Amino acid sequence: LAASALLAFGFNTDSHDSVSLMATFALAGLAGYQVVWGVAPALHSPLMAVTNAISGMTAVGGMLLLANGASETSGIIPDSPSHWMGAIATTLSFVNIVGGFLITGKMLDLFRRPEDPKEFFELYAIPSALLIAGLGASYFSGNIENVSGSVAIASAICCIAAIAGLADQKTARTGNILGIAGVSFGLASTAADMSIVGATAPAFEQVGILGGVGAAIGAAVASVVGPTELPQTVAGFHSLVGIAAMVGAAGEYLGNAGELDAGTLSAIYLAVFIGGITFTGSVVAFSKLAGMMKSAPLALPVRDQLNLGMVGILALGMAAFLDPSLANLSFLQGLDAE
Repeated sequence: LAASALLAFGFNTDSHDSVSLMATFALAGLAGYQVVWGVAPALHSPLMAVTNAISGMTAVGGMLLLANGASETSGIIPDSPSHWMGAIATTLSFVNIVGGFLITGKMLDLFRRPEDPKEFFELYAIPSALLIAGLGASYFSGNIENVSGSVAIASAICCIAAIAGLADQKTARTGNILGIAGVSFGLASTAADMSIVGATAPAFEQVGILGGVGAAIGAAVASVVGPTELPQTVAGFHSLVGIAAMVGAAGEYLGNAGELDAGTLSAIYLAVFIGGITFTGSVVAFSKLAGMMKSAPLALPVRDQLNLGMVGILALGMAAFLDPSLANLSFLQGLDAE
């Protein structure tokens, strides 16, 4: 099945960029599977917390949406549907990033013993600052595109190492710090990419304000959460990632309607689908962990048939989305970021 799916993808995609995106997706999935394989049961909750914080990298999509089509005459207020989607995605993602890493730190503090040696995690700030400073310097040397890509590689390595670090008690706190560094590198690289695509000052101001608001909300929520409320808080934060993925995908479509290839349209549809599952699943998890719903699973008599039917409907919907001639969806092609 996998081989058939890859062949079908290769025959139907009309962009090499889509192939590169699929390669990145496949390798990321394999890396994630390998690094969580041997996680100790006691660290499952902190692992979920740090992966949740890293998933806040949906901010990347929101930031690029704000940069797309921005002009010098634009103000702080978003001026198009795609920019509004980018603003929502950026804000919610920063809530999740800051709140997620703080919650992870709180969880790991519960495992800390008085006799544990002192840790000097602040020293990680030195190479991190040097890397980001070098990225800033590349703007003036004219090499920002290459350096931005290098910093993005560092971001990916740190994020994968962060998840791997959470697999063991001795390296768990280091993993959280590496996650913070990885996300910081990713956001810095995205800011550089914004300048590469011609983002104007108002776009950077929007990112700064929205990111600051989101970070403040995430920090405020994390600061008042008690030890027994940590798991449901992780689930609550994760629901924001689902929303951010959906609005980010919608913004990409609204800002480029009629100009997207089949690979990009497929990614948009799947992002909305997966984001919706993430949102609703996280809300249910939060409700169960908080005691707002019964913990017993909903066992419908024909649940398998219902699930298969919904998957079939979604497949038909994707086909119609990729080819509006299959259904009366031509009006969607007229949407634009006016």
